[in-house]
Amino acid sequence: MVAAEGSHRSTRSLRFPPEVWDHIFELTTHVPHTLVPEIYKESFSFRRFENHQDHPALQATLVTKRNLVLVCKQWQHMAMRHLYCHLFIRTVSDLLALKRTLRTYATESSSFAGTQSPGQWARRLDITWNFFDDFMFEDLDSCVESLADVIKCLPKVEIFSFATSSSIGSEPVSMPLSVLDALRRSANSLRILDWSGDDLFPQLHQLEELLRDLPNLRVLRCSQLAG
Repeated sequence: MVAAEGSHRSTRSLRFPPEVWDHIFELTTHVPHTLVPEIYKESFSFRRFENHQDHPALQATLVTKRNLVLVCKQWQHMAMRHLYCHLFIRTVSDLLALKRTLRTYATESSSFAGTQSPGQWARRLDITWNFFDDFMFEDLDSCVESLADVIKCLPKVEIFSFATSSSIGSEPVSMPLSVLDALRRSANSLRILDWSGDDLFPQLHQLEELLRDLPNLRVLRCSQLAG
């Protein structure tokens, strides 16, 4: 009986307050020099960002984040902001799944109605589409509109990186206005804008208009301008 009581007290002593768990999750999932303001502090970290050398580490930590939210409902609630802090969209499936999740929180009839959308925690969005994916090529307009819908749900995103791994065709394709207008919703938070892929660039006059609406932007990378 005494042993049972002692065990019960020992179990209760392991119940850390939420702020301690939050710090533990932060230490477990943090990748140094990949978010604002850390990314500015070391020149090597920005070179890694420019060359997308930080992608493997960021993708690896996503596995840890996903496992954390699956432990129990309490951990899911506490670790959700870490899971959504950095978002990767690599495939059409990634894009549509993220759109469905964010839309669920926005639907009044859903069980999440009144709950803050996890999109509020997103600080970095990396898109690394491959246009040789036949499904994406055939449904490009629909995919881009879905991307715009996702961006609209990320009001505090600080880093937007669009790094496609292939070109759509012989003629360049402009980024639709819907995506540029969606980025304007994050105008006050955007610090780094990266268009380093092979296609879907904004037209020059569209880019100029967008930049005028981003008062806190510090870094612009656009390979089209380098030429």
